[in-house]
Amino acid sequence: MDKKLIGVDLGGTTIKFAILTADGEIQQKWSIETNILDEGSHIVPDIIESINHHLNLYEMTPDQFIGIGMGNPALMTIQAQEKMKTGQLLIGAKRMLDCFPEWEGEKITAALPEKIAAVLKEKEPDTEQAVIVVSGDTGFYSAAKKIPPLLPRIEVELI
Repeated sequence: MDKKLIGVDLGGTTIKFAILTADGEIQQKWSIETNILDEGSHIVPDIIESINHHLNLYEMTPDQFIGIGMGNPALMTIQAQEKMKTGQLLIGAKRMLDCFPEWEGEKITAALPEKIAAVLKEKEPDTEQAVIVVSGDTGFYSAAKKIPPLLPRIEVELI
């Protein structure tokens, strides 16, 4: 069985959750109210309780997952935000591209490192700067680490 991801979107009024495939396809989603009482001390326990409840509901176990993480474009570093302003091409899984509705350049849906590399090789002559958006920590677990070795003649900067 392919491993899954759990995405968490913490908002001021609701916390949204999704179970996704490694390619970013949403398989289940749900939400709960954000309990901000007691200076927000209930938020993390509520997240844990909700995830455990839904794992039981869907008859899933933690070992079926490769990661759990928060997702929000507002959490991007200033350096990443600057790159977003100068890129001509945005590449990523559909769920990642959907986070950037204001993007005015070309968008290409590609989630697997091999597909991303193929797109970059094809677009290289006409594209000065492409931006690849991936989930996960680029220094720990992310498709980002697999992309540079596939592109030995193209400069790749991980942010």
